[in-house]
Amino acid sequence: MSRRIIAPLRREQILNGLYKSIVSKGFLKTSITDISKKSRVARGIIHYYFENKDEMLSELMKQLSQNYVNGLRKYIGKFDTPLDKLNAFVNYHLLRDEEDLYGLMAVWIEYWGQSIRNKTVNRIIFELQDEIRKILNSIMREGIENGDFIDGNSEAVSAIFLGVIEGTMLQWRVRRDSVNLRDLYNELKKIILLFQKKNILQGVNYGEKM
Repeated sequence: MSRRIIAPLRREQILNGLYKSIVSKGFLKTSITDISKKSRVARGIIHYYFENKDEMLSELMKQLSQNYVNGLRKYIGKFDTPLDKLNAFVNYHLLRDEEDLYGLMAVWIEYWGQSIRNKTVNRIIFELQDEIRKILNSIMREGIENGDFIDGNSEAVSAIFLGVIEGTMLQWRVRRDSVNLRDLYNELKKIILLFQKKNILQGVNYGEKM
């Protein structure tokens, strides 16, 4: 197999090793030796492809961010109405395998922490946040303009709604036994009802079980 073909596969293998190590022990405690063991790639080969851990972290962040945005757009694209799209937005975040989500949230928490000192990670993560808000804002704006959702500032509402999702997921990841992921999902679904104009006009009982 040629080097041109092997190189992307080897880089992917190394980044996967970094991901696994972050999940198990965090970025700061992760060493090149740890990455080598998790990826099954020799230390010397790792240094051939990446200068240091920070470069690997930035590359992994780019990859995860792109996969996230592409996956979100594709998933939401299956639905037609703003309400269905908003529900899909929640589903995309929370209807996942819990173990996979637990690991993924560990990596995202590390990214937020490292973004304070690493300018490249800072730029990547805030570009990602902008993309997510744009997707959510387009859903909210469409719902407001066609009369499905109550009037409001779509950008501000999008930021608040995203904050609710990220905040609840963070609470769950920090102390998994303190909240039930399914309960979080059900309550977020109730919050969506607050945006529907017809429910406001009809006086929906938000305490009803979904």
